[in-house]
Amino acid sequence: MLPRLRARLPRVLSLLSILALAACGGGEDGAAPVPPPPETGPRLTVDCSGPRCGAIDAHRYAGSGVGVWQYTNDTDERVEVPVSIDGIPGKDVHLSYVNQSDARQKLPPLELFPRSPYVDAAASTALLRAAGPASNPAESRLPRAPHAPYDMRALPRPRVKTASGPALTRMAAAASHRVGDTKEWWVNDFSYRDDAKALRPTTLRRTFRVDGADPRTLNIWVEDAVTDAGVLTDEALDQLQQGIRSTYDRVTRIAGPIWNENPYEDIIGAGEDLNVVIVERMEVLGYVSYTDSYVRHYYPDLPRIQQSNEALAVYMHARTIYAPDDVYTDFIQNFSHELTHIVFWFYRGILGGNEYTLDSWLNETVAEAMKDLVYHPDDPAPSDTASRFRDWMIWGQRGGFNCDLRDMYPIPSPDRACYGYNTVNTLAAYLMRQHGADLFVSLLNDFSSTNSFEVLDHSIRQVGGDGFQAMLRRFGSSAALFPAAASPSGFGYPERHEGEISLIPLDGARYADTTALPNSVPLYLEPYGFFPFVRPRIQGSYRETLLVPPRSSLSIVIR
Repeated sequence: MLPRLRARLPRVLSLLSILALAACGGGEDGAAPVPPPPETGPRLTVDCSGPRCGAIDAHRYAGSGVGVWQYTNDTDERVEVPVSIDGIPGKDVHLSYVNQSDARQKLPPLELFPRSPYVDAAASTALLRAAGPASNPAESRLPRAPHAPYDMRALPRPRVKTASGPALTRMAAAASHRVGDTKEWWVNDFSYRDDAKALRPTTLRRTFRVDGADPRTLNIWVEDAVTDAGVLTDEALDQLQQGIRSTYDRVTRIAGPIWNENPYEDIIGAGEDLNVVIVERMEVLGYVSYTDSYVRHYYPDLPRIQQSNEALAVYMHARTIYAPDDVYTDFIQNFSHELTHIVFWFYRGILGGNEYTLDSWLNETVAEAMKDLVYHPDDPAPSDTASRFRDWMIWGQRGGFNCDLRDMYPIPSPDRACYGYNTVNTLAAYLMRQHGADLFVSLLNDFSSTNSFEVLDHSIRQVGGDGFQAMLRRFGSSAALFPAAASPSGFGYPERHEGEISLIPLDGARYADTTALPNSVPLYLEPYGFFPFVRPRIQGSYRETLLVPPRSSLSIVIR
């Protein structure tokens, strides 16, 4: 009996142990689940949310939708980030490094691959061609810059009014103009020759009153040489007048009065006409001169101010009216850009003070944003925003993504792909589609800082965004070519409607056949620059350890 008892004893004890575990709340199979050990060290986090987000968690893709993950390296050392994402049904994994700092960061060595064709690209080719004329980087004939940099050098600080003086007298006595009047305007052709700025004789061809948000008289002056050439017919001028009237109304509905009362005796007043001066020989498509704000009487010893036209004036290239193409783009869209410079100069530069003027890159971004906001799909000309987005994508293969955001270098050349207007136009398109006109108005009125990056960060947060760093990271993943109608909030370029504003969608499929990723890895990631690359046709799981440069972020997109 004793040996048999001894043999059964372990079984009894084992049964008692099982019963004890069950009494303590074990699982269905009677065994308590063992939780996975907590992850330590750098790891991805999901960067999207909502029903269109295809990222389940840090390691799983839902198999459909747009999944976005990110890691941001806030240190001064590069960081190894292990990536492990499951559930990928034979899709490309798009990756992008984004430099979040104002210093170059060394890129790690990377193996590069071409991405797979966009599944909807063939169906979208006709739409792409309809967006505007084809663009070839090798044949670029852009002027020095589509718009001139604003001229704040050596501008004096305005003088506070002490009493009724010459400036006030001049404004009160300003006479209305009549068609046929002549006037010489100081015009800068931006050739940078000694005689670049000279008097141009013009004739008033149209004058009309615009009511609405900013009632004002508008005058259209045409250089006599343009009139003599016979390139602007009366019919073209009539159409131009209607376009200017409509665009002025759209701009002022968003931004308010372009010019208003101010406390300075040496600055022109609120009641000035807006003059559109159309000239031919000019190296830019259009510009405004901040010097025109000053009254000459107060600065007899400053030659620069003596060339002030003492007027609200926008100077435009005549060819954008009679022969627009992929170089001399649509007059009306460029007019809205230049008008925005006047608005921001008055409210931020004149009323706020020079220290509150925006840096060139952000100043051009807001002007491009207005161009986008006032454009309507029914307008006769193709959207310049769509064309710029396409050009940005084309130049990306040659390094156009890896550009310092602050670099407004005007002309792409064989050894330099960075072209600031493509970048800031696309940035403006992204910001407006994500945040709308409220962000534009916030940037106009945000005096929280004199630093342009801080102003943009604060303005984004004021309208419900996550700030500059998150914005730059998400904007920097644009080469993934997001679907406009099916991307999570915060990503891509969806259509947007706000009252009278209709922002056209920039759908990734429309640009797939003209977009290729870089085929070589640069040594450095430029300040606020991007570098996109891809891991094609991943089936099942994607696993790779990636080095993230200092002060940079990594974005991963599966669509």
